[in-house]
Amino acid sequence: EEGWMDYTGKFESWEEAETEGRKLEEDIRSNLGLTASAGIAYAKIPAKMASDYNKPDGLTVVRNAEEFTLLFWRCGVRDIFGVGAATEEKLKKLDIETIGELAEKSFDYLVEHFKPSRGTYLYFISRGVDETPVTPYYDQAFVPKSVGRARTVRRKGTKNFDLLSDV
Repeated sequence: EEGWMDYTGKFESWEEAETEGRKLEEDIRSNLGLTASAGIAYAKIPAKMASDYNKPDGLTVVRNAEEFTLLFWRCGVRDIFGVGAATEEKLKKLDIETIGELAEKSFDYLVEHFKPSRGTYLYFISRGVDETPVTPYYDQAFVPKSVGRARTVRRKGTKNFDLLSDV
């Protein structure tokens, strides 16, 4: 499981934020007996990518887009949050395997080869540019009445009622 926490304005330094991240990891370890990885960054998606960088049981801090490029440009495109196997395969066909190689492509090139929203996302996130807000699961005006669970099945199997009823 994972979660997002927005600590904007809470800490006066990156060191304080890192201390809080380590405290959170230790609290999870001591109270639940589980390891946890944390990412602390200047924006939401870079923080998520940072949390995956030192799994399991690691903490990564990314202070700005320059640090993002130093840390992630050598990584494979699959390390971008939201890039799955299909997008990775399409990028490989375009001879793009690393985040740095992706960042070398122009905005127009990426929009031409992907839908405009996807191309725009790939263009900006490969450069560490992210303005995605952390939004609460719910706020005080809306309290969820139920909790759901989803399971993905093969597209081919979605017309098979017996398979779906088992799921």
